[in-house]
Amino acid sequence: MRRLVVVGASLAGLRAVESARRAGFGGTITLVGAEEHLPYDRPSLSKAFLDAGGPERVEPFKQERELREELGVELMLGARAEGLDTGAREVGVAGRPVPYDALVIATGTMPRSFPGADGIGGVHSLRTAEDAAAIRAALDAGARTVVIGAGFIGSEVASAARKRDLPVTIVEALDVPLTRSVGPEVGAACAELHRAAGTDLRLSTGVDEIESSDGRITGVRRHTARRRGRGDERRGRRAGRALPARRPDRGRGDHRPAAAHHEVPPPDREPRRLGRGARLRGRHRHRGGLR
Repeated sequence: MRRLVVVGASLAGLRAVESARRAGFGGTITLVGAEEHLPYDRPSLSKAFLDAGGPERVEPFKQERELREELGVELMLGARAEGLDTGAREVGVAGRPVPYDALVIATGTMPRSFPGADGIGGVHSLRTAEDAAAIRAALDAGARTVVIGAGFIGSEVASAARKRDLPVTIVEALDVPLTRSVGPEVGAACAELHRAAGTDLRLSTGVDEIESSDGRITGVRRHTARRRGRGDERRGRRAGRALPARRPDRGRGDHRPAAAHHEVPPPDREPRRLGRGARLRGRHRHRGGLR
């Protein structure tokens, strides 16, 4: 086996490269990444990177010279993996085939997109450095923010807004936030921290629609779950009014709207076995072994 291809220039992809070299693999290694950046630390994107005056760019785990000279990696950055032919043992990258003997897929997952939100200005997801820069710019401009989802990422975006004394609403479908991650008691404590910080926390609440005007977001149409009583045509929902997602820009009279929606994947994990014919999107997976 002479050719190893790693799809996903993230922490998991970098660790796969390092592990292969430590195990004595002496063949060629190609690292494919859809972003232009070298592998960098993603968790900081929702923390210090969103702060006013935060870092202007992401810092890579390793410089390009280290990857090329010390680890012997061929870099294909800014090139999206588009398909996988397990029979021919080729990965389609930016319109051309890249052959492999062993393949590691460490692409992570993509944020959930809200139906009908594509192309609406002021609606953001958070996964990449560019996503974080766009959200920080909206916050710096004084945006009223609606965050869909009170997970770790959503909570950190809300915190960044409140540090600027901006109005922010979190819409969360569960009765208690973060229950699946930390349990109901700690989740309830997190909810109280949000309220103490001045965040408008809407629990047991779902989102029906993102409203817009002239291609920009104006609000988020929500519904709340019925706790008792018979179901109706809404199947247990109670319709709610729209949450505004715009705020006049101080001293200018125009509006700087923003809403963040970003159910994002958990931090990078170790790759796992991938079945034949699987697609490149999804959790970290791998096919083939190092011999």
